Amino acid sequence: MIEKISLKHLSLIFLLSIVVFLLTSFSFQKEYGVFLGLNSTDIKNILSYRTVVLEGEEFNENHIQYLHQNGQKVFAYLNVGALEKYRSYYNKYKKFALGVYYDWPDEKWIDVSKKEWQEFIVENKAMEYHKKGFDGFFIDNTDVYYQYKKDEIYKGLVAILKGLRQYKMEILINGGDIFVERLIEESLDVFDGVNQECVFTSINFKYNRYEEQSEKENTYFLEYLAKVRKYNKKVYLLEYGANASIEKKIISYCKTHKAKYFISLDKSLTKENSLP
Repeated sequence: MIEKISLKHLSLIFLLSIVVFLLTSFSFQKEYGVFLGLNSTDIKNILSYRTVVLEGEEFNENHIQYLHQNGQKVFAYLNVGALEKYRSYYNKYKKFALGVYYDWPDEKWIDVSKKEWQEFIVENKAMEYHKKGFDGFFIDNTDVYYQYKKDEIYKGLVAILKGLRQYKMEILINGGDIFVERLIEESLDVFDGVNQECVFTSINFKYNRYEEQSEKENTYFLEYLAKVRKYNKKVYLLEYGANASIEKKIISYCKTHKAKYFISLDKSLTKENSLP
């Protein structure tokens, strides 16, 4: 009798597991979305995306829990290589500014070699997002190493990434190809994947429009992403304002290489390109 009951229970558990798997497998219309321009009042607009990247300061623990209950993975945006004027901590850390961030007038490159900045990112901002329940960090502006190609800048970025590992959260590096290539060359396992912008599209800042990426740049990024994949890291694409022809190329690439993509309507990152 005990054996029969146990088998029934096991069968029920097995069936429930299948149902849960099927529900989570087919409940999302999109795999990936980057919505840095949204805040918590827009949360219901992003429920159809399996993985989302959000501005960490705009969402609290309850919001993240709500998204988790919906079965979503949530990354927190973390700007480690530049400092925005609108941040509450701008005045405290502007002393570490290195120079103008062209095309983004509200930001300045920052000296990541400064211990005070490293500790602030790792022990303050990252801890804040960890406590809120985010699943990973979306690391931005490691391109500071491209702008100021010095060993101390590289080592400062590495120190930050190593510090973030203590939280056991995924680390996704946005851009930063020169920095990432050196990480790969030195076999430093301090990240889990990359998000590369503008592989197939480009932003014309002068005329505020979105165009197809040049063949030269496209080839460069595809070769770079091949290195990332060879290093067994995940690949995500973030594109802007793609037309139907470009979108087909993006989808084809991602299907072939098991990458994920998001096509934003524009650089404000508030809405998907295909949405009305």
